Amino acid sequence: EPVITLSEELGFDAEYQSHLGNFDAHIATSIPGFREVQAAVGEALVKSYGADTDVLDIGASEGALIKTISSRSDGNIRTVGVDPNVAMAETFSAGPSVEGAQYEVAAFGAADQENEIAWREGDGTVIRYYQPDRKFDVVHEAMVFQFISKDREPQIRRMKEMAKDDGLVIIEEKIFDDEKETRKQWNKNESKKDKFKRQYFIRKDITKKREETLVGMHERMISTAETENILASNFRAVAQFWDSGNFKGYVAYDSPTALNKFLSNLQSLKSDFSTVKTPRHLARRFSLDETQAPR
Repeated sequence: EPVITLSEELGFDAEYQSHLGNFDAHIATSIPGFREVQAAVGEALVKSYGADTDVLDIGASEGALIKTISSRSDGNIRTVGVDPNVAMAETFSAGPSVEGAQYEVAAFGAADQENEIAWREGDGTVIRYYQPDRKFDVVHEAMVFQFISKDREPQIRRMKEMAKDDGLVIIEEKIFDDEKETRKQWNKNESKKDKFKRQYFIRKDITKKREETLVGMHERMISTAETENILASNFRAVAQFWDSGNFKGYVAYDSPTALNKFLSNLQSLKSDFSTVKTPRHLARRFSLDETQAPR
């Protein structure tokens, strides 16, 4: 059952679900509200951008988001999904093709790693670091960096490098607050999330995942404060648009116009798992006049 009620007019969600694969289903039943957030973000992008728009999705999984964005925009929004998982790419290719949606089997890396070999799969398949062929109006990432490393500053900086000067950078990540004053709330959020997961997973599998997978992930997560400080130091303005306990969504930008367009087209993402009211503006390093959307 969805934990965020999407507008009945959100036709994006219906098509988005038609492209979903098994991994997408796993994420949706593990993170409260994640599927609805992806649909709402995708719809907001379609409403905010017109022809000749380029969107990059880092860690695209099976590519449902990029297919739906391109389809809903009648191909006007060109999307590129990047993921090193060969099986995910096969699922993308096996589904119906969508004009404007492109998938690349590649790993996320720094600028000086472009096209270098990241690793070889067991069958000898070479996985290279992604080499972008353009700048993007939107660079999106969801639950990817926590699987790579906790060096979030260069990761965020790399996203900005791949975006146009007035481009949006959107991230959705799980945070790990280990400070004494915040750990109690963090644990409370985890317990509430696990209660949600028990609708879909048996208790022993939840425990097994926590012991075998989440421990390593927690070592690669950073705190809310660190995340927000890094974003604020790299962009003129930052806003948190989603909160689901220990899962957060942020949009960062150097263009106030992009801010107004995206947030005004994003429906409310409040749920029973929210711990703060969103959207929440964190940094505004431009004048008030600059924030006025063009008429």
